[in-house]
Amino acid sequence: MYCKRKLGERRRIGWVAGFERGLALLMMCMLVFMGGCSQGEDNQPPEGKNRVVVAIKKPVPKPAPEEKEVAPPVPEKQAEPAVVEEKETSREKETSREEKSTTQQEQPKSEAPVPARPAPAEKQATVETLKKPKLPELEEGFVRVRDGESLSAVAARENVFGDFLKWPELYRLNLERLSMIRTWQEAKNKPLPAGLALRFVPPAEEQKGQPPLEPKPWVVTVRSWETPGRLAAPAIKLMRNGYHVYISRAVVKEKQWLRLRVGFYRSKSEALTAKEKIGEILGSNDSWIARAGKTELAEFGKD
Repeated sequence: MYCKRKLGERRRIGWVAGFERGLALLMMCMLVFMGGCSQGEDNQPPEGKNRVVVAIKKPVPKPAPEEKEVAPPVPEKQAEPAVVEEKETSREKETSREEKSTTQQEQPKSEAPVPARPAPAEKQATVETLKKPKLPELEEGFVRVRDGESLSAVAARENVFGDFLKWPELYRLNLERLSMIRTWQEAKNKPLPAGLALRFVPPAEEQKGQPPLEPKPWVVTVRSWETPGRLAAPAIKLMRNGYHVYISRAVVKEKQWLRLRVGFYRSKSEALTAKEKIGEILGSNDSWIARAGKTELAEFGKD
């Protein structure tokens, strides 16, 4: 009994002693752990020195095979309001305008150049007319060519002949001045020098004029054609040789013809002699002689 009691006490003492030692070890571990944490906080590097930071990589969880990865929605960028900038630019413009106006006001008025006002159109026209030299007044029986006027246009004037087919009369009386005219197209379309003075017999003088000094009713019909195109070249050639050439109108079988004629001759024999000479000049013998009527003699029988 005594031995059993001693053995039980020893076991109890051993168990208490083991519990106390375990408790002491546990307390020591807790103290060590607490001390290490405090030392970790105290062992931080001071300010101003480089710190070494080690990134801790966390394992990325793999998605489940059934689920699909969905990209997160990207937030839309909101447009920046431009109202403030516009207001600022407008204010800057207003300030720059105010600065310019103040600088212009500060400058003296005498230094600013005064823009020249353009002269009115009427004054400019009068200045141009004054610059042009005044042409002398023409004597009676002369006419001055206008800008862009041709020989037939001058003959068609009301105060000249009033008929464009009477251009040979102007040509015959102004051979030297009109030497540039050689064809009908030139007589019709070629502008003559502006301001050129041409001699002509006014219609008033023709009416007041005396009849021919001697009756000369015979003429030579050089060519007859429907248009004046083929009559100009022989007319100019004959006038260059001193012949009195004119173009008359005639109606044959209700058709109008233009006749190039040379006159005037006292007798038929004189007309035949002139016909032979005209054929030699033109190189053809297609002309014939005829007797002109009273109206034709009154219109073309005066020089």
